[in-house]
Amino acid sequence: MNLSDHSALPDENLALDDVRSLEQRIAESRLTVSLFGAICTVFAGVATALAAIGLYAVIAHAVSQRTREIGLRMATGASRGDVARLVFGQGVRPLAPGEVIGLLLALAVTRLLRGVGRCVAERSVDLCRNCDGSGNCGYARLCGTSPTSDESGSDGGAAS
Repeated sequence: MNLSDHSALPDENLALDDVRSLEQRIAESRLTVSLFGAICTVFAGVATALAAIGLYAVIAHAVSQRTREIGLRMATGASRGDVARLVFGQGVRPLAPGEVIGLLLALAVTRLLRGVGRCVAERSVDLCRNCDGSGNCGYARLCGTSPTSDESGSDGGAAS
């Protein structure tokens, strides 16, 4: 064999490694994405719980510091609802800018991730466009096509 003629070809005597079907590789990549999503969901839940605990602690501390003021307000005729609105309003007011910024960032990330999903879907459609429709191209499951002939192709390609 002349190396100058076939230098780009792989060596035929090498053993193949990691041979899997396209469906197996797609399933593996989806599993990775699903696992990443699950981990992010768990961390988001823990972060939300910690934020709620922190908010409760800050408001409880503010109330404990203002016990006399709250007692005075109630003694002069304020209802429980009035005092609760006062405490809750003063506790939540500093959080409003953070909530707005967080919602805007969440919307931006959502649009970004939708764009990534659309890109993957468009690549899948490109694979299906290159498929001859026979279902024998290796992309049949991905493209949602079914083979038009049996495994041996003995029925002459008649539609099923």
